[in-house]
Formats: sequence, C-alpha cells, structure tokens
Amino acid sequence: RDPFPFWAAARGCPVHTSERWGGSHLVIGYDAVVEAASNVPTLTSTLGTSAAPTLDDRTRADYPRSIINSDPPVHTPIRRVMLPTFSPAMVQTYEPITTALC
Repeated sequence: RDPFPFWAAARGCPVHTSERWGGSHLVIGYDAVVEAASNVPTLTSTLGTSAAPTLDDRTRADYPRSIINSDPPVHTPIRRVMLPTFSPAMVQTYEPITTALC
C-alpha cells in the first residue's frame, strides 16, 4: 500500500532481503546487478526469478526455461537472437513510443 518505506530501506544496500513470499532478494543498482549476473555458479537463475515465486516444481530438469530463468549455455542461443533488438541504436528507435506510453 505504501512502497516508500520499502524503497527508502532498500536504497541503503545493493541486495535487499525480504521474508515475503517465503524469502526473496532484490538486487538494486547497476554494479550490483552486473556482479550478480556474472556470478552464475552461486546465483543461478534456474530456481526462478519472479518477484513473487510460486512453490511449484520449477527445479525439475525438464521444466521449460525462458531466457530469464536459464543460465549459460542454455540461454546463449536465445540471447544471440534477442541481442540485436536491445542494441543502443534499436532501443533509441523505441524512445518515442515509450515516452508516449509513459
């Protein structure tokens, strides 16, 4: 209902931990996100990345993975296909519609 106290507390540390949803972590800030994304062995995406994780069987090996819920080498071919869409030049072309939507 009132997000401002949460964001004020979270702003003070790069990784905010909460007991909500059975325990969760929020990585805040560019440097912290780059560090977390580079630490695949410890901070794997395979256990889920949603803001409100569900207690389902997502740890099964045959669970379907999206790019956001997979690590290298699984996400590498998908990432190669998607990267051009997120290049600085392409993102700049989205600016007018993004501004209008906001």
